[in-house]
Amino acid sequence: MEIPDLEPAQDAGQGEWNAYVAAGRTREDRRARLAQCPEHLRPAVERHVRSVYRLRSRA
Repeated sequence: MEIPDLEPAQDAGQGEWNAYVAAGRTREDRRARLAQCPEHLRPAVERHVRSVYRLRSRA
């Protein structure tokens, strides 16, 4: 799986932001990436990332 290291464009869709934020290597990195996300997408992206890590912890 390719890790998206380049910040998506501000007009990119939620899926691109989901992938970018979730690919952060540390919690601090993910928080910094979420802060770069457009404000109107942040709540949904945050929910997605929390779900990803909740599911990974069960695997």
